[in-house]
Amino acid sequence: MGLKNLADIRMKRLIMLILALLTGVFLVGMLVMSSLNLDFSQKAMAELRQKQITDIFQANLNRINAHHQLMEQNTSSLANLGEMIYRSREMADDDTNQTLDISLEKALRKMPLAYGAEIWFNGAGTPDQRRQDTSTYAYRNAAQIRTQSKQNVYHSQDWYMRVLPEVTTEGQTRERTGFFWTPAY
Repeated sequence: MGLKNLADIRMKRLIMLILALLTGVFLVGMLVMSSLNLDFSQKAMAELRQKQITDIFQANLNRINAHHQLMEQNTSSLANLGEMIYRSREMADDDTNQTLDISLEKALRKMPLAYGAEIWFNGAGTPDQRRQDTSTYAYRNAAQIRTQSKQNVYHSQDWYMRVLPEVTTEGQTRERTGFFWTPAY
C-alpha cells in the first residue's frame, strides 16, 4: 500500500507538472500569436493608410493640375482675344474700349470658373502712332458680369512700373523692340 501511495503521489505530481507545462506553452503560444497578429494588423493598417494618403494626394494634385490647365486655357483665349482686337484696332479707328468691353464680357461668360479678367493695351509706339493706354477689367458680381475701363489705371501707377522687368544694358535702359503677348494667371 505504501508503494502504491508513493507511485500515486509521483503520478499526481507528474500530471500536475505536465498540466503546468501545457498551460505555460498555451500562454506563450497565445502571447506569440497575439504579437504576430498585432504586428500583421499594424502593417496592414499602415499600408492601407499609406495607400489612402497616396490616393488623396494624387487626386488633389490632379484636381490642381486640371484647374491650372483650365486657367491656362482661359488666359490663352484672353490673349487670342486681345490679339484679335489689337489687329482690328490697327486696321480701323473705331471705339476700341466698347469693343473690348463687349468682347471681354462674352469671354468671361464662357469661363464659368473665372472671377475676373483684364486685357490691357500699352499705348507704346512712335509719337505719331502713339495711342492711349486701353484696358478693360471684367469681373463677376453675384450673377452679373461688370466691366470697368475708365477707372482701371493701376498699370500707370509707379508701383506697377517698378514690378515690370527692365531691359538694361550696362545700367542704361534701352527701348524694347518687338511686340510681346504675356498671358499670365
